Amino acid sequence: GSGGLGSRLARAFLADGDYRVSVLSRIGSQSEALDSLRLQGASIAPVDYHQQDQLVKALQGADILVCALDYVTAMELQPALVQAAKAAGVRRIVPSDFSDESAELHSLYSEDPGAIVRMAEELQLEYTRYYCGIFYCYAVAPHVGMDVENHKAIVVGKGNTSFSLVHRDDLARFVAASLKDPRSKNARFGFESGAVTPLELVAAIEKHSGAKLAVSH
Repeated sequence: GSGGLGSRLARAFLADGDYRVSVLSRIGSQSEALDSLRLQGASIAPVDYHQQDQLVKALQGADILVCALDYVTAMELQPALVQAAKAAGVRRIVPSDFSDESAELHSLYSEDPGAIVRMAEELQLEYTRYYCGIFYCYAVAPHVGMDVENHKAIVVGKGNTSFSLVHRDDLARFVAASLKDPRSKNARFGFESGAVTPLELVAAIEKHSGAKLAVSH
């Protein structure tokens, strides 16, 4: 797809030079991101994700299917995509994980987080899974406790335990590079761009914004 992470993955594959890139997009979708990817050399395949024959046709000739769906959409659409990948002769899938490898976290979005990989194994498809920390663009937002606009920060605990942060472009380049490594077959990878404590993040926000945040624990 051409969403936030999807477009970055597509650009990383194109920039790598060793991939031919086809982007699945909902029929009727139009965006600057799709136009940009097309100009960079990607082919755009409009599909109805609920029509299996269209998915199979769009995936024919592909070697790897990389899913970059949001968690809720992935629960609905990934099973059909994996089945279509098998029917089309795809060798490997990359499920739409791209978050912390936490059973508790994944259980919030799915009753059975391991279902997709089991399906891949039953269909004799290879897989590569990528786990990572919080995307930088989401780390500074009110819903995670960093309300920069109102100069407030909520820190859980003492705030001195580090957590992983990820730049989406860094992750996309890592995916493109690592999928060419034979060790990526049926593998799990963890990735981070850096690590920071909540208090260090608050200090960085204050430094770059010039505003003092009222911190509550």
